[in-house]
Amino acid sequence: MKRLSDTLQAAARNEVLPMPGAGKEALDDPQNLLVEGYISRAEANEASETKKKLKKLRKLKMPGREVPSK
Repeated sequence: MKRLSDTLQAAARNEVLPMPGAGKEALDDPQNLLVEGYISRAEANEASETKKKLKKLRKLKMPGREVPSK
């Protein structure tokens, strides 16, 4: 309840509070946050592409059988 109260009060003052698990240093260096977000997105895209390639390979190896997806 205290956290909600603090959040609402900060919103009323137009302040930005750090996310849970992130300290004030995260707000002090927004460029670092941008870089981390970009890297994270690039890794997610790479994992997605790898998953698609593996799915195609499975279909090529077993043309007559349906491969169960996980």
